Amino acid sequence: MVSWPEGGAGSRVSPDSSGDVGPLLAAWTDLYKYLYKSVQAATVAAMATRILLTEVLPTSEARAELTAITAGFRKEGAAAGIVVFGNRRVPEAAVIPYELVELLDPIIEDLVIAARIRERLADDDGERFSLEAVAAEFSIDLDG
Repeated sequence: MVSWPEGGAGSRVSPDSSGDVGPLLAAWTDLYKYLYKSVQAATVAAMATRILLTEVLPTSEARAELTAITAGFRKEGAAAGIVVFGNRRVPEAAVIPYELVELLDPIIEDLVIAARIRERLADDDGERFSLEAVAAEFSIDLDG
């Protein structure tokens, strides 16, 4: 299961109250670095120059460059990095190589499970029931 370092990517995932997207881009960069250290350490060096999200493409430019973007994904795989785009250069969406999706899938699953566990723990009142007590309440014979 994934555990984020204190102050890591999980702690800042939205623009601040002024609408500054810097924290969002920093969070994506932190997340991207963390996932690659966890999933595929051998590719970290190759990706180091590609993971910094310094530019958000306008949607029209991303659309016009989609063929070139996918060609880059085919050539470089997960090391091609993330392409972020949006209206007026405000991050609204991202396109990532499918190879990266395959690498992220088990980590995302762990994060979803961890969030569910935190929710359940927050709602837990501490009351426990034995199997025998539940079986008796529902008239279930455990012996046969």
